[in-house]
Amino acid sequence: MKTIVRRNFDSNQKSLDGEVVSFEKTIGNDAILAVVTNPDQVQVKVDGNIEGESPLNINLTSGTHQLEVSEKGYNSINFPTNLVGGYKLTAVIDLSATPSKPTQEEKKQDLNQAMVTILSTPNGFLRVRSEPDIASSEIGQVHEGEKYELIKKDDKSGWYDIALTASVSGWVSNTYTVLK
Repeated sequence: MKTIVRRNFDSNQKSLDGEVVSFEKTIGNDAILAVVTNPDQVQVKVDGNIEGESPLNINLTSGTHQLEVSEKGYNSINFPTNLVGGYKLTAVIDLSATPSKPTQEEKKQDLNQAMVTILSTPNGFLRVRSEPDIASSEIGQVHEGEKYELIKKDDKSGWYDIALTASVSGWVSNTYTVLK
């Protein structure tokens, strides 16, 4: 199996959107395109024709096809795929939300939103954990000077649950952070 990864990042190096494309040999001579998206049930077009909603498998002819996935409230992604008979190309696509103009009330809330700033650490990064505990699994790393929205504070440990992306959060120790 071969895999290609393309990611778009914002200024804080948080992944916004992108795709992971892999292909593998199948039984038979069909050229198959499998599309999986986050969020799911997103409109899928191939060569400008609506094929349905993700996730789905499509049997196509060999050759280059233009794949487009789109959903209201999200940025669409559009890229060429090259299908070969006897292979299945799987595209796993993450869509980023379309930025909307904040209302006056949302602007006021944003000004009051607490932020967690990452301080210097002995190893140059701070581990992000799945739970507020050093024994829980590491789900990422953050670096000095980066700022993240505070979701909540664990009263028992004092750790902070921070928003890594619009849909992913994790816990960081309060030892190497400051709340503002």
